[in-house]
Amino acid sequence: MENIEKIDLFNFDLELGKQKLHLSLLYQVFGQPIGQAPIVVVNHSLTGNSNVSGPNGWWNGIVGENKPIDTNYFTVIVFVLPTFSVS
Repeated sequence: MENIEKIDLFNFDLELGKQKLHLSLLYQVFGQPIGQAPIVVVNHSLTGNSNVSGPNGWWNGIVGENKPIDTNYFTVIVFVLPTFSVS
């Protein structure tokens, strides 16, 4: 995986009524820069990774230049699945 970005969330409320004081999320961006195009968020399976386009991209059939999710037009954001415990 290349070009992994990170965003930190603080005091994040979980649906089950608990709170994570700090949560780091990792993600990759494909296509247009954030803020310059419509955004598509790809929610992948537990066995996948965030590499959906380009070399070794597992969604190359639908994500990429001139594909149904066209990276010439869209910003594609794919999160790396977090591993954290709820305690």
